[in-house]
Amino acid sequence: MRLFRKNIKEKKIESVPEKMKLEVKEPEAEIKEQIKPLSLTDIIIKEKKVENNNNTVMREYYLCKILSRIIMENADFEAEVKNLNDSLKRLDDSIIEVKQLIDTTASDNLEEMITLTVKTQQLNNLQESLINRFKEINNIYSKMKLSTIGAYYNKNNRQLENFYDSINTYLMKYKNYKIAAQDIFYKSGDFLVELVYLIVNQIKKSDNEAYREKYNYHFFLQSDVIITISYEEWATLFNKIKCVSRFLKEDEMDNYLRVKGKYDRLEVIYTILMVYSEMEKN
Repeated sequence: MRLFRKNIKEKKIESVPEKMKLEVKEPEAEIKEQIKPLSLTDIIIKEKKVENNNNTVMREYYLCKILSRIIMENADFEAEVKNLNDSLKRLDDSIIEVKQLIDTTASDNLEEMITLTVKTQQLNNLQESLINRFKEINNIYSKMKLSTIGAYYNKNNRQLENFYDSINTYLMKYKNYKIAAQDIFYKSGDFLVELVYLIVNQIKKSDNEAYREKYNYHFFLQSDVIITISYEEWATLFNKIKCVSRFLKEDEMDNYLRVKGKYDRLEVIYTILMVYSEMEKN
């Protein structure tokens, strides 16, 4: 497994504890001697479980980074993120080390089996610590409405990684997320109208008469001139577009890439804006 790492500046929020570096200490020699070695079969099962659980580790990691990238400000978050990245690298390296030891350890060699047992337990402990750490951080945002994180919560890990990159690229144009959110709120009218027209024009070409009748322009927006809309209207519009977009098939669209590009942008600006609205309430 190759882990995703970026060397970027991020921001810090006071409610995130400062110490994020995870340590797994080597047991003392006398303690090590008291360890009862696991069987090679049990060790292989534990190592495979760690590999399978890495999807959970990486999911928590990306969820943490996406919201952190939007919210953190007024301090340097880079050192804390570096500690997490270092821990992820250690996990990656530990998996490789244990796999190599499994291939080279003689099952009838007590000392080697004890060493392998210790390394396997350390690997399990490191992964559990990482999962708990990410969940602890993400609990800060657990009270956010589902509509706020609905643009990305069901994405897979690769999609979350790409979404983080898109959020980061968008926010780099602004001093902080508040300015970005205000800009989105007051200057997105033309963008929303254009996106809705693109989707409606595609639906008009559909063979499904019920879709053509139901999903007209006014199903999405009441006017073709939009200055601003409320946060509640943003959420309603986004959910309508997200739902209807599922009906659009790539092979039936003559401007698929244009629609997809604008929908991807909608996910980014919607997430930034809705996170901002949640933070303003609190």
